Amino acid sequence: MDSTEGLYTYAPLPSDHIRLLNLHPSPDPSAPLQGDLLTLPLFPSPSAQAAPFSALSYVWGPTLPSPSSNQNLTTPTGVIRLTPSLFSFLNRLRDTSSESLLLWADAICINQLDPYEKEAQVSLMADIYRSATQVLADLGEETDGTAVALAAIAEYTRAGVRRGITAKGFGKLLSPQDTARFLDLPLPAEDDVETEEETNRAMNPSAEVTEAVIRFFERPWFTRVWVVQEFVLARAVQMFVGKTKVSWQQLLGSGILFNGMPMLVQESVSFTMREIWGMMSFLCMAYIRRIRTLNSTEDGREFVSHLASLSDGRLLQFYQDPGLASLLHYLRMCRATLGRDRYFALLRLASDVTDEDWAELRPDYISTDDAIVRRYARVLIRKKGAAEMFMRAGLWRGTNTSNPELPSWFEDATHEYDQAIMDLTVEESIHKAAGDSEFVVGTDAEIPDVIWVKGHRLDTLREVCPAYALPKENTSSTMLEELQQVLFGYVRKAVETLLKFSEDENEPLRPGPYLTGEELADAAALTVCAYRGVDALSREALFKGFWFMCLAVMGLGADWNNHQGSFRYQWSDEMEGEIGDSIEYYCNELGVVVNGNLLPAVTDKGYFASGPGACEGDEVWIIQGCRIPILLRPNNEPEYGGRYRLVGTCYVHGVMSGEALQHPDFEWRDVSLC
Repeated sequence: MDSTEGLYTYAPLPSDHIRLLNLHPSPDPSAPLQGDLLTLPLFPSPSAQAAPFSALSYVWGPTLPSPSSNQNLTTPTGVIRLTPSLFSFLNRLRDTSSESLLLWADAICINQLDPYEKEAQVSLMADIYRSATQVLADLGEETDGTAVALAAIAEYTRAGVRRGITAKGFGKLLSPQDTARFLDLPLPAEDDVETEEETNRAMNPSAEVTEAVIRFFERPWFTRVWVVQEFVLARAVQMFVGKTKVSWQQLLGSGILFNGMPMLVQESVSFTMREIWGMMSFLCMAYIRRIRTLNSTEDGREFVSHLASLSDGRLLQFYQDPGLASLLHYLRMCRATLGRDRYFALLRLASDVTDEDWAELRPDYISTDDAIVRRYARVLIRKKGAAEMFMRAGLWRGTNTSNPELPSWFEDATHEYDQAIMDLTVEESIHKAAGDSEFVVGTDAEIPDVIWVKGHRLDTLREVCPAYALPKENTSSTMLEELQQVLFGYVRKAVETLLKFSEDENEPLRPGPYLTGEELADAAALTVCAYRGVDALSREALFKGFWFMCLAVMGLGADWNNHQGSFRYQWSDEMEGEIGDSIEYYCNELGVVVNGNLLPAVTDKGYFASGPGACEGDEVWIIQGCRIPILLRPNNEPEYGGRYRLVGTCYVHGVMSGEALQHPDFEWRDVSLC
């Protein structure tokens, strides 16, 4: 028999219409799935009542429908083959009594063999998920660790609401009332007393619990790029693991740091970035969804304004008003069968995509990936968030992975990138290297890969610290041990580069003032950790952590207590606890630096700098409208002579607050980038 015999035949869909699956009930859970497909207008006339339906959010999975499989949906006019994941979800959703379910599922309701219909329906998907009465999200089947993970998440979040979100969340400690409101969870009643056992479990999660939570968020649903709009745009969301219902608000709480509590995944540093990306991706989309729902009411908008007033508001502004370039950056590690789907899946979430942009940005499965990247670059460089987009791009990030001729000033999101959230532009800071200037960009239709910006050339990198790598004979068993070695190795090489060892054993580090009049050692301490300048960080605490760390990694310790230079902290056995705490404090600030591949450097004029992928000869520029200095690399290729390639953002000690604008030789001039 022909493998296509008896298959359902799709009739063409009228414009702005969708198909819905009417899934029949069955008292026998093992009975074949049965239903019929209805064709309905997505936007009914005002006098017509829209049919209430639920939209499914699930992962297709690596296994496609097989002709020999019995995982099918039977309709009156033919059979539709299903992927194992969708077959499983429909079986779990199917009512065993007498109620039919009206559902929208892309694998069934879109003719996957018709590229024209697929393109039209993909363009309507945001409206479909907005129109559904609810979105049913399938996180997959239950596993051995599911119950442990869900119990720990519920207990941790409940305990956290009582204590409030720490100042690291919004810039100021949130009250339990505000915390409950933000998470959309009930505030525990006063007489609902937390037991000592519950407190201990929440405050001291075991390795088994941490492992179970991390593995729970490794489920493919959390990193599939198409689920982002499905989840964010939904009127209501109900999640399922097996047949168990899961609260997405509690899942959001699992990744939040509450006052006086360690994170539930406090051992996450022993996992790779890819292993924790599921949680990071979900937190991003959950924040966007929560701020979006709050902004749907006047009372909620006032609450969001209150949250924004507690900090510089940059990340909150992203969650509240996400531009397409920011979405592409923060969700760049999300998986997609086709790289270009990262662009198309996020289009309808972006606040800055207009009807006029649609012709350039619409889903396109015919053009090459490089053509799509260039098309998006030309549109987004003209948007309000262009300066932030510009600062997040650069050669260090692998912008030109697929084609070295792609513009360096735009991220190529067709490729996954697991360090998307680790860089200077993400961290909260008070940097204003270009003052209050406005980002000005020029383009030329004849040369689409080239832009012009206004900038001031500050200096050139003279010496760059070599990247630190673990020795080949390293036998560390955990990522935490490797991270400790990297941090210590990084600091040692950084100090050797910035301060230089002298031949005098009693003066191990170079004395003297920095360009700003500070001690060189203090300038080095802040440069090595790319000092953010936020009030929450104590400069004195950073200096102490830096110096104790230097003494530890250089093996100097108590032998250097007689140093007469800038060292002002004494090392002694009695101070073991304080020394350890200081070093841990400084190491915490090194996380973004190390993960962001920042390399300390010294410029021709004596500035201390730290930039990703830096090389000797790279130039430091202050770019109009950019709060962080930029590293540019001269491009000597004949067709691009006189133009630069963007390397990345760069911390430069002594110019992060706009000091360069006061230099006698300061002036803005055009600089061309390709």
